[in-house]
Amino acid sequence: MRDSSAARWYDLPADDHHLIHAEWDANVRRQGQALDALIGQERAVVLDCSCGIGTRAVGLALRGHRVTGTDLSPRAAARAAREAARRGVEPRTAAADMRRFPFADAQFDAVARAAPTAPRGPRRRSALQPRPHPFRIPRGHAAFARGLVPGGRRTHATR
Repeated sequence: MRDSSAARWYDLPADDHHLIHAEWDANVRRQGQALDALIGQERAVVLDCSCGIGTRAVGLALRGHRVTGTDLSPRAAARAAREAARRGVEPRTAAADMRRFPFADAQFDAVARAAPTAPRGPRRRSALQPRPHPFRIPRGHAAFARGLVPGGRRTHATR
């Protein structure tokens, strides 16, 4: 993946992102449970786009799904792998720009992504605002559809 200012920007919060959300471990379990119910099948092959530090990817892997987590930030994707290893699961993680879908068509039972959030500035650390994200363009949404097996599910998680 080529270096970009967007990737560098997403790298910035990777080490401390868990601090934005109270009780991050509980959030991992909660999101894994909620998405598991939406996916509706055991051991699904799941793509977690914009996985960040692994909240959804780890939660789904803990529930037995075979997860690939990608993020524009190499640092966040590496942290997701470390968080997963600490919890005894091993989802595949990688830095990837999903506008250039790096996977074969029709290989995932489900594709999950979340609206990313970040602090608004040094004086307003608790205020969250949406960050710019590549899936706000049609090319990203088309990639979701291409990646799904027939009958596969797309989910859009919120925190």
